[in-house]
Amino acid sequence: MTFKVEMHLHTLGNSRCAKVGHEDIVSIYSSLGYDAVTVTNHWNEYIARKYLSDDPGISVRKYIEGYEKMRKAANGKLRVFFGMELALGGDYYKPGSLRSAELLIYGMTAEEFSECGATLYEYGYDELKKLAQDRGWLVIQAHPYRERSKRIPVKYLDGLEIFNNNGRHSNKNVLARLRAKTHSLAGIAGSDFHQPEDAGAALIFDEKISDEKALAAALAVGAFEVQKGN
Repeated sequence: MTFKVEMHLHTLGNSRCAKVGHEDIVSIYSSLGYDAVTVTNHWNEYIARKYLSDDPGISVRKYIEGYEKMRKAANGKLRVFFGMELALGGDYYKPGSLRSAELLIYGMTAEEFSECGATLYEYGYDELKKLAQDRGWLVIQAHPYRERSKRIPVKYLDGLEIFNNNGRHSNKNVLARLRAKTHSLAGIAGSDFHQPEDAGAALIFDEKISDEKALAAALAVGAFEVQKGN
């Protein structure tokens, strides 16, 4: 038995860049034979303080709602995991910036985010790494060679997104694969789903994944194969 998981997906309502509603996401991924999706909506200073709400508690609740709506829409057709695409400090993308950096967080639950997520974007990279180790999360840099991205020192990372299927960007996936290999980092694939044509990349796990902690554990031991996208 194998288990096919989308590792990088954005839902409508949590950022301006996501264009597809929850029910449509379920239809797309069900038709492509996925078993599960990981909701990795953006979380950074701009999203938390300006896009969702200027009230930290409301921002956290609204962020979690994106995941909960996805679970409700899936209605047993897909398993839905909580995740995050996090930018620390001023490293979130701003028009014209060539120095952004975004981190995919796996193993975090919605309950953990509710507990400690409100100011997570204020952490330094060393602080995040320590928290992730304490909590059993994995920190993986998304699209590290995208035209607007900077590379985070590997000492803060558990892996790299070595295949990003979003065709609206120059992701230079080959360079990401080489960097992961050079530094013995885990290499994952994600569709970076914002629009219907993005779906296609996945990780294929050897066994069924039950929850976020099991997902992080399987990633940590490399119990998966990369499926490239379209």
